[in-house]
Amino acid sequence: MCLLDAADKFTCQQYDLAENLLIDVLKVSDPAHNHVQRVVTFFARNLLEKIETETGKIDLEREVGYWNLEEAAMDLKVSMREVEQKLPMCQITHFTGVQTILDSVASAKKIHFIDMGVKIGSHWIVLMDALANRKNCPIEQLKISAVATSRDKLDETGKVLSSFAKSMNLKFTFRILNSEIDELRRDMFELEAGEAAAVYMEFCLQSLSDSPKKLESLVREVKNLNPCVTVVSDIEADIRGWTFIGRFYESLLLCSAMFDCLEDCLGGDGDCRKIIEKLYSQEIIKPMMLAVDDNNLKHHLKIDFWRGYFARFDVVEMELSQSSMYQASLLLRESDSRRACTLSMNGKSMLLGWKGTPIRSLSSWKF
Repeated sequence: MCLLDAADKFTCQQYDLAENLLIDVLKVSDPAHNHVQRVVTFFARNLLEKIETETGKIDLEREVGYWNLEEAAMDLKVSMREVEQKLPMCQITHFTGVQTILDSVASAKKIHFIDMGVKIGSHWIVLMDALANRKNCPIEQLKISAVATSRDKLDETGKVLSSFAKSMNLKFTFRILNSEIDELRRDMFELEAGEAAAVYMEFCLQSLSDSPKKLESLVREVKNLNPCVTVVSDIEADIRGWTFIGRFYESLLLCSAMFDCLEDCLGGDGDCRKIIEKLYSQEIIKPMMLAVDDNNLKHHLKIDFWRGYFARFDVVEMELSQSSMYQASLLLRESDSRRACTLSMNGKSMLLGWKGTPIRSLSSWKF
């Protein structure tokens, strides 16, 4: 494939040859044709950008071609909501994670759910509905603390959740913690005596993987919360700082599976698919390409790495509950994409993939 040849030529600093190959690739690739062509186009354009950076045609000090996520926040939120509804691995991850938390706090009457993940909020409704209808141990109080760098419409979400809680006769409090995830401190959560805390972390670990001190600070502060359970969901890929060609190849495999899944589940021409693909390009492809060195590269790491990392803090991996695994299997069987979406286990953790390529992991931990 010309794209891989171009990446190989780049690593050998044969920039002119790599550039010519990429120009040929872009001449024949048609992003409107299928997901393979779109992946190739994204990678070719970003590699061309990296060549221009290396050869001094682009000033490295200025931001190059980044999509303004804040300006696109509304479109992105709508698209993320559609992704949650239509991608089986998103549904399975959220429902299985929530069920694991519910099983861990089955005997608690006061529950504090701390969400450090993506703030779409559909899993909050699932959690609230299940707790409001719990018979064996009626709940006396539910608090949800959502960690966010900006309020980003979460005030409106809080009003919707409060209204839902009122209709279910559920004593409920919703709090927004405006903070960077690595600057959290225990006292910010205002934990009360008798509260059972549960932490949900989605895409948090890899976001700090280029800052070991910040990552360690986050893990220590979560440990200080002494939660009954911590559920972690993240990208399952090994894109580390070995060689550029190695990172390039692993990123290409991951994005090919992701784009194929999006096309199958969201359709070929929808705006939602285009927005999410653009997000993947910015969050996975561009950082991998434009990193000056390994110190400013966000690493996507597999569950095997995180298992070893957590062991340094005496964190114990827990079995996902039988009811949560049953829920995952049921959702997969009922999905239209059941033949393409794959579910497997790595130790006690669940892996979700597309046509055999792992994409997401879900794990449960006890501090």
